[in-house]
Amino acid sequence: MKKWICVLLVLTLALTAGCAGKGADPEVPLLPQPEGTPLESITVGRETNVTAGELKGEVKVANISPYSGIYLEGGPALKTREENLYALKITNNSGKTIASITLVYHDGTQELNFYAEMIPAGRSIYVVEKDMKSCISEELTHVSSEVVYLEDAVENMESLQITSTRNSTLKIKNITKETLPGAMVYYRKVLADGTLLGGPVYTTLCEALEPGDEYEAEAECWQDSSCQVVNILILEIPEETTVPDESTSSDSN
Repeated sequence: MKKWICVLLVLTLALTAGCAGKGADPEVPLLPQPEGTPLESITVGRETNVTAGELKGEVKVANISPYSGIYLEGGPALKTREENLYALKITNNSGKTIASITLVYHDGTQELNFYAEMIPAGRSIYVVEKDMKSCISEELTHVSSEVVYLEDAVENMESLQITSTRNSTLKIKNITKETLPGAMVYYRKVLADGTLLGGPVYTTLCEALEPGDEYEAEAECWQDSSCQVVNILILEIPEETTVPDESTSSDSN
């Protein structure tokens, strides 16, 4: 995971819209501003805090079971409405972006596994149990916790302006004065109150952009009314490695 992060130059946390960057249209927000999925489309149980183990203080976890609503943990190919599932509300209080988090609990009968990725600092997310296990108990016992942060990322809020031209398509504009070798845009569904939905994050890749250039990226799961950009990673071109000339080396000997 850390090696993967090192290949990326910039992390842009898309938490603030409306900042004007170099070359940006001041009438257009830097990022789309969705209304969010209506709150009434999802029902959850009474929010009850549960321990996050060694992550206490960095991550707040609440049991919100039973959860009924859209199930996103299976990725784009498995997006259905399910009823009466185990679910957690995870809040990132660490001050850093969570690259991934795995939480394991036990309900007295079975083990429950929860996984989420790319959670910006200060944001909360609803995460449903990975195997769609039905809720049979309100009491959860903590088993284990594991988190990976984007330690080396550098914030940059003024590299790209992203607009939605239609569902499943994002228009990405380079508003800097430099050539950008490419970007990975991370987005996910969001509720009307700002709570993020689903453990796995959706991504779309943008090709290299000259200053002022625009690129239309296919974003399979993007919906104008209910999706929000949460992270942007500007890709870095790996530096060329100089290979010693063996013939020169042997001649010197």
